[in-house]
Amino acid sequence: MKKLSSILLEQRAARKEAKETERGELLKEFLRNIKPSWDAKRFGELTIARLAKKIEGVPTKDLYYLKRVCEDSKNYAKRFFWELNPKKHTGV
Repeated sequence: MKKLSSILLEQRAARKEAKETERGELLKEFLRNIKPSWDAKRFGELTIARLAKKIEGVPTKDLYYLKRVCEDSKNYAKRFFWELNPKKHTGV
């Protein structure tokens, strides 16, 4: 017979795996690639929540395009934030 605590830990792990989403995986990927060049002293700590707020209006299919474009560029973080700024694309 298993201990109750081990059963609860298994159930918690199963719920956590079930909650992982496609968008969440992309967020983790962006965070992993941006964090090495992020200046935390200047801009503050970069967290998944902060990054999610920045890309909340971007559809998931466009995030795949953003990922590909950033991977092809020389500076991942710089390209990521440039692509998120709509003023850069409208010619204003």
